[in-house]
Amino acid sequence: MANTFTTDDLIDLMALQYGEAYASSNTEFRTKALNWLQASENEICAMRYWWFLVAEQDFAYLSGVSNHDCPSDVDGVIDMYDASGNPLEFIPERSYNDLFRVDATTGTPAYYTVQWRNSTSRILRLSIWPLPSADSTGTVRYKLFPATLTDSSGSHSRIPIDKRMVLYYDAICRASLDDERVQVDQAMKARRDEMLAAMLADQDTRMNAA
Repeated sequence: MANTFTTDDLIDLMALQYGEAYASSNTEFRTKALNWLQASENEICAMRYWWFLVAEQDFAYLSGVSNHDCPSDVDGVIDMYDASGNPLEFIPERSYNDLFRVDATTGTPAYYTVQWRNSTSRILRLSIWPLPSADSTGTVRYKLFPATLTDSSGSHSRIPIDKRMVLYYDAICRASLDDERVQVDQAMKARRDEMLAAMLADQDTRMNAA
């Protein structure tokens, strides 16, 4: 198995850990393993405002356009910058709507808010004001959702490859709570805790250096 640690790699590794009863070709096992990995992905990603959940992208300010839907994997907007690198000021949705919702003033965008596109979608929508008077390219930093994992070689955790084994160890520990056939020794629990502690220390170092 290549050390890419895609989701199917991790499921194969979980199967190897527990031998013939958990053969990697066993569909029932692979479904359970995927669920354990997904639960671990969600929980670990929720522990901190991790550096690996932050994505910086170019943002196209379009002339006369206020509303922009965010990509579907975006959980929140951290900050926005105009084409000159100046930060836009965030305003809560209600205040933004009171001040700018029907104001068609154009110029260089200075304010933004974030709201749901509609009541049934988890897609976020950015609204900016003034409406851009010309096309330009700025920057936006997003906070991403945990990855939605699938049993495939194209499925990747948000957790960086060099730290991704923490997902395996956490999923194995989680499995032992759901399935009595899964036996986890203290060494595996200790390894998970060590890896989580190292990730937290790395996060603190990055935050202090920012």
